[in-house]
Amino acid sequence: ASLKALPTELVQQFLALVQAGDYEEALKALRKVRRAVRGRGCSKEAFGGLRALLHHLLEGYACAGRLQEALELLADMKAGAEARLVSVAAFNSLLRGLLTRGSLDQARRVVREEMPQLGVLPNDTSLNLLMDTAARAGPAHVDEAWDVLEEMQSKGLRADKYTVSILTKGISDREKRRGSAPRGVALVEKFLCAQADDVDEVLINSLLDVFCRMGDMPRLEATLQKMRQYGIRGSAVTYGTIVKAYGKTGSIEKVVEAWEEMSREGLEANAVTYGCMLDACVKCGHLEKALQVFAHMKQRGLHRNTILYATLIKGFAKSKDAAAARELHKEMLREGVVCNVVVFNSIIDACVRANDLNAVAEVLQQMTIAGVQPDLITFSTLIKGYCSSGELQKAVRLAEELQARNLECDEIVFNSLLEGCVKVGDLQLGLRLFADMREKGVRPSCITFSILVKLLSRACRLDLACQLVAHDMRALHGVTPTRMVWSCLVMCAVKARDLARVDWILERVDAEGVAIGSGRASMYAAAVEACLQQGEVLTGLELCEKAYSREPQDHSCRGGGAFNGAGGGVLGVGGIFGHLSNELLRRLFEAVRARGGLDGEAQAALRAIGSVSARARAACEEALGRGGGARRSADEVVEEAALSTSASPEQSGTAAPAAPLVAGAGSLGSLATALAEASPSLAGLTSPAASALLSGTAPSPWQYHQMSASPPYLGDEGSPCGAWTGSDAWGGWPAVPGNNETWLDGGWPSQGQFWDDGVHWAAYTAAATAAAAAVAAG
Repeated sequence: ASLKALPTELVQQFLALVQAGDYEEALKALRKVRRAVRGRGCSKEAFGGLRALLHHLLEGYACAGRLQEALELLADMKAGAEARLVSVAAFNSLLRGLLTRGSLDQARRVVREEMPQLGVLPNDTSLNLLMDTAARAGPAHVDEAWDVLEEMQSKGLRADKYTVSILTKGISDREKRRGSAPRGVALVEKFLCAQADDVDEVLINSLLDVFCRMGDMPRLEATLQKMRQYGIRGSAVTYGTIVKAYGKTGSIEKVVEAWEEMSREGLEANAVTYGCMLDACVKCGHLEKALQVFAHMKQRGLHRNTILYATLIKGFAKSKDAAAARELHKEMLREGVVCNVVVFNSIIDACVRANDLNAVAEVLQQMTIAGVQPDLITFSTLIKGYCSSGELQKAVRLAEELQARNLECDEIVFNSLLEGCVKVGDLQLGLRLFADMREKGVRPSCITFSILVKLLSRACRLDLACQLVAHDMRALHGVTPTRMVWSCLVMCAVKARDLARVDWILERVDAEGVAIGSGRASMYAAAVEACLQQGEVLTGLELCEKAYSREPQDHSCRGGGAFNGAGGGVLGVGGIFGHLSNELLRRLFEAVRARGGLDGEAQAALRAIGSVSARARAACEEALGRGGGARRSADEVVEEAALSTSASPEQSGTAAPAAPLVAGAGSLGSLATALAEASPSLAGLTSPAASALLSGTAPSPWQYHQMSASPPYLGDEGSPCGAWTGSDAWGGWPAVPGNNETWLDGGWPSQGQFWDDGVHWAAYTAAATAAAAAVAAG
């Protein structure tokens, strides 16, 4: 309509010149139109027509790589009588041309420099075009696209859903490479909430695929919930992604649930969706369900697909059913389905796993007849099979054949050959293979070094294995030993019955902080078990004490933080130390009891164990046969009690729960002193009272003070210290000799204070629990 208000002949001339790329003449034609309109009086429609022609010209300039001329034109117009035409829409026309050309640097210059210079503020279209240009400029510039999206969200501008979908699809791969996925995910999730009316199935599917690749099931399920909340109906693609995600987690129940939901929604599965379902069933180890689905596909005539057959054959390979895998191959031939190298590799893998090397030879012959060339995976699988069966020389000849075909051995091939060397005990060949690996530029991994450790150990060169892990891996190969490598070294030393090296290795493990929690405990458990088997009880006891007392270094960077003696924190029970099993500890201390003469070492180990787990210490004491005759010092009793002391009344509610709260050093010290003075009369406490304290059924001082208008009755000064007095069900409070007016160092709470002082509460609970523990221990 606007163009109709302009001279038709001049407009047609202008458009033809732009299309021909003659921008100088096109500009002259535009000026002719401008003069013609001015002579007749410029109407609103005519102005709109002129603006449309200008935008077309500007976009043409940008597409032709003549940005500078376009910018000069806008600057001249801004300075003259045509300033009204220099608008954000004019610059957006330039940005569209730059987007077509893929000129990110120039688009950035227009938005960040040229527009502000002429007093024009970028709007949501400007930033969307810049974001789109950055998103299409390749992985190196995706971060800039996210920056623009974040800028738009901070300004409350609407982002383009198509560009957001493009960005979303690239999140997963970038996450694996650079760790930047969380930021992108957060921005897309914010988009879902801020622009609900722009959310469609395409964006949802892109986001579901990201979470599937990341293995982030909570976010995937939250996105599904959002999809249902917005009333977006999923497609077969949606459910295929869901099935694939649950298959990766091994949850066959969720896989079947999603599959059945798709049927209830009336959606027909296609070949791709069926492929996702078969793959999920195979990964979950439910081959039976996969075969049921495949049977349904046959009924619909959708089964003639190479990928689907390959998936099922991989399932039979996992279950080591070579006969079933080969039967499927015959079915493929009957159905006229093409057998590619993936199919043959899967059949070979099934035969290798079933240790049927004769069948492997037959499959290779069929592969040759079919005209399918073996690839690196074919050779790798064959080499692994021969190495596993101890036929190392055949594996080496295959590796030579592989290289003769101009295929390069990768780390997997070399690792398989090294495993073969371990199996037959050929150290020299293994070292030559490792040297060849380095010469060919194949970087060894921690798996490679774990195999080398086993190879050296089997050759009775545990010293070289220790040197390799402790020094050479870093210094010569630039690889930091992981927990897996150290654990392998520990097990090799254990098998070699070299307990001195076991102790040295564990010391290095703790010094480098490579293992904490259960991983560390498993190494110590293997060492202690070896000591028991070899009758080295003293060494086992010393290792047990170190397991609970020698703190791994630099554990804070792994989330350990300061050690909580009660076993709390993010690392759970046992904290950074981990726990040896109660059964192993029981056998160790039974051996200590049978051996005799290890009282000092046993006490050191018990103290270390008790600092982490009072229950484990009690089990060890029982195995040691201490019984009720043993008596610990007041300091020991109080320290153990303080570790299990309850929190303040505001935190704990009523009686003493198990929440850990270690008393302050001053309070604990005076508590120990007071208890030591009172220890002769602690036997005055009765077992029922002790049981009531420990079970949490007795009223707390806080409760008691709420019920009483005055401080609890302490008993007469001459009464037996610690006896329960008074007529109440629970009795009174154990008094401290010579000081009935105070409770240890804290003093009695005044009326209304309700024991809200954490020190008073900690002091009370520590002392009461210690008293009960002393009674229980006799």
